[in-house]
Amino acid sequence: MGETAVVRYPEAGHRFRCDQRPDAYHEASARDAWQRTLDWFERFIA
Repeated sequence: MGETAVVRYPEAGHRFRCDQRPDAYHEASARDAWQRTLDWFERFIA
């Protein structure tokens, strides 16, 4: 588990994954971040 990935979403602001806040939600970044999270779980937890 020595790997670290830092992913920045320059086009997305704070709380970009909250689809209940249309002023903050950034769909492309939210989808990518969620998929990366699921991939991490699959790799290290499953």
